Amino acid sequence: MTAFTENIFELFELTAKEKNISLNLHSNELNRISDVWLDHEKMEKVIANLLSNAIKYTEPVGTIDVQFHETTSTGKISISDTGIGISERQQQHIFDRFYQAESGDSRRSEGVGIGLALVKEFVELHGGEITIESQEGKGSCFTVILKKGRKHFTDKDFEISERVGHSIGENGNLSAENGITQAHRVKPANGKQKPEPDE
Repeated sequence: MTAFTENIFELFELTAKEKNISLNLHSNELNRISDVWLDHEKMEKVIANLLSNAIKYTEPVGTIDVQFHETTSTGKISISDTGIGISERQQQHIFDRFYQAESGDSRRSEGVGIGLALVKEFVELHGGEITIESQEGKGSCFTVILKKGRKHFTDKDFEISERVGHSIGENGNLSAENGITQAHRVKPANGKQKPEPDE
């Protein structure tokens, strides 16, 4: 999961630099998360949405931090910013579809529309959860919590590798495109969804 997030993180470095925002990824050998199974396409949208919002609502000279936490049963990704923050009232509805802030409230919810609702939906499809901690004028922290292993998925969530077949990536890992998979990049050749764990 760590390497997966690092790849997405790199796509936002230039945008943050152009806005004079310090974008920091806290990753080392001690906090690398393993044995988390992902649908890469959906989880990419989750991480990208959270990073995009963090940059959008953080003023120049602000800071965004991406951190990883691991327990025996879960892997967590936290994206925190020093942006405008979200009021307590808004936090109760921030994941609702098409929720719009009332006039006078923080502009954090302007234009969010379906974005965070889909983020929550995609995380829950992984058997996970997303939490928020925020204070107006000081920033926000979104944390995605995913279970380790694959027992929380059903057989229907996976395509059996023998049926779909896979190719070998440059690093020697099995490679398949979408679907739930483990740490390396896995893609079923026939376009069907298939599993893969992330590191």
